[in-house]
Amino acid sequence: MPSSLRRTIGLTCGLCLLVLASPESATPDSGPRFSIAIPPGRGEPSIDGRLLLLLSTDPAAEPRMQVNDSPRTQMVFGMDVEAMKPGQPVTLDASASGFPIRNRNDVPEGDYFVQAVLHRYETFRRADAPS
Repeated sequence: MPSSLRRTIGLTCGLCLLVLASPESATPDSGPRFSIAIPPGRGEPSIDGRLLLLLSTDPAAEPRMQVNDSPRTQMVFGMDVEAMKPGQPVTLDASASGFPIRNRNDVPEGDYFVQAVLHRYETFRRADAPS
């Protein structure tokens, strides 16, 4: 196991992360793309972690609370980010892996509640590890 501790920071759409869909920049082959940014002035100078985009058709709860192993699960897509800086958007495109739908291009058309979550990775270096 890597010598890192993972600490979760839940950042929701409209509160701490700005989530913008850019369908006009999408092509029929690539599907919609999402640009996700930490607002300027928030957080540390740069963050490493796992960026998750959650899509839900159910308004009953936050999308992140609706991902599970039941037939009613909602969708999540993720990608690793390194040195994500406030104010600099990261594009989550078709290369992001997903559950229960593997490819974001296979998401059915419709209206969705969208939430972005950043699971921050915090790396601790061992004193006896090579530099």
